[in-house]
Amino acid sequence: MQSDRRRPEILEVVTLEGIRALLESLRSRGFRTIGPTMRDQAIVYDDIESIDDLPRGWTDEQDGGRYRLSRRDDDALFGYAVGPQSWKQYLHPPRLRLWRARREGHDMRLARDAPPAERLALIGERACELRAIENSGPGVSRRTLSRSAL
Repeated sequence: MQSDRRRPEILEVVTLEGIRALLESLRSRGFRTIGPTMRDQAIVYDDIESIDDLPRGWTDEQDGGRYRLSRRDDDALFGYAVGPQSWKQYLHPPRLRLWRARREGHDMRLARDAPPAERLALIGERACELRAIENSGPGVSRRTLSRSAL
């Protein structure tokens, strides 16, 4: 049985220089760039400042109760399976000030905080992760940058 769904055409392959330029452009526009990096013998999501922070040439081997990093035969930047953590810690931070107050004479006045204005650029999400982000609730949106947006 053949599906009516068409696979999107690959229009262009992004080069290493293209990824480097993308990261620099995002950071210069005030985005916090977060992506895969190696830490504590795992590929985890964390702040990345340059292409050198990505796990170039590394992959992860996962099996029941087992996680290990190993070298690849190439220099792939995103050549690993979905890692041991999710993007949730960045999209729904675990710390949130519920209220604050200021003293005015003998009185206390409650004040509301403005929501954080941090702009995030998530680098290297998988299709399944993008779907989970899209379905994670209000306040989370996905924008795809086109070449003209850079």
